[in-house]
Amino acid sequence: MDIRLLICILFLINFILCLFIFREELHFTFKDILLFGIISSIIALLLTFYLEISTEIGFLVVATFLGIYLFIRIRILLISTIIFLFFISIIEIVWAGFTDTSIVFFNFDPYLSPNHPYPILFALLECLILGVILYIIKTIARKHALFELIFSINKKLPSITIYIIASYYITYLAHLYAFPKSFLVFVNIIILIYLLTVCLFVYHLLSENYQKKQLLLLNDRLQTEQFYIDNAHSFKHDFKGLLLSLTTYIEQNKKAEALELLSSITDYSNELLTDSSYDMINNIQPIPIQSILVEKIKKINALKIKYSLTIDERIYISSMAPLDFIRCLDIIINNAIEASQNADKPQIKISISQSTSSIVLTVENTFNSDEKLNLSQISKKHFSNKTDHQGLGLYNLGKITNKYTNVTYSIGTKDTFFVLTLAIDLV
Repeated sequence: MDIRLLICILFLINFILCLFIFREELHFTFKDILLFGIISSIIALLLTFYLEISTEIGFLVVATFLGIYLFIRIRILLISTIIFLFFISIIEIVWAGFTDTSIVFFNFDPYLSPNHPYPILFALLECLILGVILYIIKTIARKHALFELIFSINKKLPSITIYIIASYYITYLAHLYAFPKSFLVFVNIIILIYLLTVCLFVYHLLSENYQKKQLLLLNDRLQTEQFYIDNAHSFKHDFKGLLLSLTTYIEQNKKAEALELLSSITDYSNELLTDSSYDMINNIQPIPIQSILVEKIKKINALKIKYSLTIDERIYISSMAPLDFIRCLDIIINNAIEASQNADKPQIKISISQSTSSIVLTVENTFNSDEKLNLSQISKKHFSNKTDHQGLGLYNLGKITNKYTNVTYSIGTKDTFFVLTLAIDLV
């Protein structure tokens, strides 16, 4: 077999393998992958056998077509560039570790072996290794919602995009023409460190952008809730005047007018009047935390669960990332709501207090007395007392709190209540 044909087939399979394994994350169909495979094969064969361009440059051209194809499908240059670099980095890491290491340390190029079965076997082995690595990365990416993070970008960031594209081509061409073969391993190490550094930089950028976006969404939700709260305060202020008008109608024996006013008061108060919990929510900062508390109180009210909320004055969450605290709060209260719904007398108690050394969130909820709570197992992955439930809530809570040395949580029972306490030491 012509070695150039084998190498063409190899890197074509590598590109197609990336698209196939991550097709769900990219929202690609089999038709999309097939179309890419046909066009890229034509390009590679024309470059290699008709124009007689080296396979290294052929790889670069087909890689460029991959980036263009991603942009055509995704239509956002920064996102398609990040995914392009992501795929290319993985492929080059496998090639450098598999082929270049063999050339430098053993003076043996597996694809130039005179024994014809060996190059094909090495190509199959390389594809197998790449496939395994891609599946491992896919599992990690799903666990940490990496592609959701990438697709959450709402900025073009042209300077960063140009830097990523230009720097990749410069390093690749420098790898081919600026360094002798004797420095191949060292050059590969430098390039791989560079690519990983760029990937980490991009991930940090995406993570920061995602957190800002979530905080803005929470802030928008709070502004909406604040509108209703302000209207409720205005209504309470005018309530005595409305009652006086109602009394006047009754004294004048104007029953129809009195009933009409009473009906309007009832409808309006049902829509706007809130209990003292909403006033207490103003005691905690930053503002996005208020938003999630308002949402949870509305949910508890809608489910007709008896509850109490106590928040000390002037609490500001600063020793833990606000977004992580919001995620913990969401998990804990959701868990309490789900558990209390199965209880004979649903009830939830939420308390946030602050001392000189720590901030403590305590959530208590009643639970079904027939259920046997296994406190040693309850925080493990997929453990749940509820049917058709994934049991990831408290497991994810543990993952978040483990990021901090000053944050701990504990679980227990008190009388008929399940008690979960989250403590944040002030630093």
